[in-house]
Amino acid sequence: MPIVVILAAIIAWGSFFDLGTYFIAPGQTQNVAKIIQLQGVRPRAYSGKILMTDVTLGPLTPFLWAIDHLNSKIDYVPASEIVGSTSTQSFTSSQLSQMESAKLTATVAALRYAGQKVKTVKGAYVVAVVPGTPADGKLQAGDIIAAINGETTPTIAKFQKVFSTLQVGQMVQLEVLRQVVGAGNPTVKNITVQLGKDPQKKSKPLLGIEFDLGSAYYLPTEVQISTGQIGGPSAGLAFALGILQKLGAITVPKGEVVAATGTMSSRGQVGDVGGVRQKTFTVISGGAKVFLVPPQEYKVALAANAGRIKVVEVSSLTQAVQAVEKLP
Repeated sequence: MPIVVILAAIIAWGSFFDLGTYFIAPGQTQNVAKIIQLQGVRPRAYSGKILMTDVTLGPLTPFLWAIDHLNSKIDYVPASEIVGSTSTQSFTSSQLSQMESAKLTATVAALRYAGQKVKTVKGAYVVAVVPGTPADGKLQAGDIIAAINGETTPTIAKFQKVFSTLQVGQMVQLEVLRQVVGAGNPTVKNITVQLGKDPQKKSKPLLGIEFDLGSAYYLPTEVQISTGQIGGPSAGLAFALGILQKLGAITVPKGEVVAATGTMSSRGQVGDVGGVRQKTFTVISGGAKVFLVPPQEYKVALAANAGRIKVVEVSSLTQAVQAVEKLP
């Protein structure tokens, strides 16, 4: 009996003990045409495919290391490089939030490329809400604060200037634009908040948010993208190409399978991503013949590819479309 107990304890330790390291392994591909729905566009079969790709990421345990440490396709990195000082739960929440932002900016970029007009309202983008502060329960990550007490705040400088005139304990009215991807145009909310005290400097008012410059968008076409629990911003390029494919703005030739990775700004610029080595293995397994990657990851993808498929570096949606149009 003691031997059984010890063995069970060893198995439990090997399965759950965190080594302070994360593994990055090949993930899966998805045909984006099957997960994108456009208002007024009927589902249909497309001649060629555009694939998004991801990686499998998680904390390394002794059990996983024993199984996979000889697998050359898997990389190991310190947990600090992945999650930083945040908890696993906060990291997961952040990744899902980044995915929602990626869907929105990819949609805006694609609609603009297709010649559709997108109205933009700039303001203070709520990156995070600090628990226990006046903003907690009233604002949420992704909100755009477009005005304070009726005064518009289209820049960070203007937001800071207006906020500097406020007092501790003052009731303020915030004009907030809240946009849910796939749910149409943003909802305008007038939210009243009583400012607190800054814990570092008692005379300064406290709202309780981390913010940056951001935008809300009024879209001419409703777009829904179903990604489940996949997180991160790296599918933006694939989403934008998929939307253009469904709009009929680009055609992937019959039999061609194009995979893409890269962030996508609302202005159509492609940004770098992580895990490209593993994504290259993934798209090859997924049947891709061409892999579009940001310039920063071109050499990594080329090395992992070893001549098996065509790798193309693209820094913009325009270049990505041109790469698709050049296919036989």
